[in-house]
Amino acid sequence: MPTYRSNAVAARITPCQDTACECRQWTAPGPDSEEAVRAGKPADAWYSVLIDARDYRIVHEDGEQSSDSGYGVALRNLPIVRLRRVGDAAHAQPTALDRLATTLTINRLSGRL
Repeated sequence: MPTYRSNAVAARITPCQDTACECRQWTAPGPDSEEAVRAGKPADAWYSVLIDARDYRIVHEDGEQSSDSGYGVALRNLPIVRLRRVGDAAHAQPTALDRLATTLTINRLSGRL
């Protein structure tokens, strides 16, 4: 997708018909929200990161005022096995992540990883 949706706000605020469902509490983001600012603009690049299954560590994060508690995967200080750009930003220049991906690929192909 080369650009963000021109009307991303509408996709986020459409509640279902179930009166007991929490989605009824959703509110429309304001005109200065991140969604409104990005609408119709070139999309950012996004990346796929592969780590060794032995390095996965499930962690629990306590919620704060602005976020719920939940479980996830600890990612800090993990060795990256592979990194590649999956979604290309429109007219994107190579980034530091692209250079890191190239270095990892060269190391993997040369047997140094």
